[in-house]
Amino acid sequence: MMQNTKSKRIIHYLFLILSLTAAVYLVGYYQSASTMADLRVLPNSVLIAVAIFIVLQLLKRFMFKRMYWFDWLYYFGLIAILLPLLLKFEEGEWLHDVTDFGSLFLVLSPLIGIVMLLLKKEDTI
Repeated sequence: MMQNTKSKRIIHYLFLILSLTAAVYLVGYYQSASTMADLRVLPNSVLIAVAIFIVLQLLKRFMFKRMYWFDWLYYFGLIAILLPLLLKFEEGEWLHDVTDFGSLFLVLSPLIGIVMLLLKKEDTI
């Protein structure tokens, strides 16, 4: 049982670190995007990072029993980065602001997850 708990913690850390890496890449892309075309025509690397992030979140949800409030924050980030794709005819600085600040929610979820996992006792997941 102790080994099972330890391996679950390692997998949980791995998922969180990979999610955080993908989220930091995505935030960097959206922070550096300067035109509406940058927000609407996404490079393959950004699409792959989004896919990896979503798959990791789904796997984490199925593998671990408890979901915390911060595990839902990434939805705000996903909505923010999808808005330029959904609102094709909208223009304006507000859309850049939404993607810039909204994409930060992608980082919050795994970052808070890492902190919470570090603060937990060894025997609980």
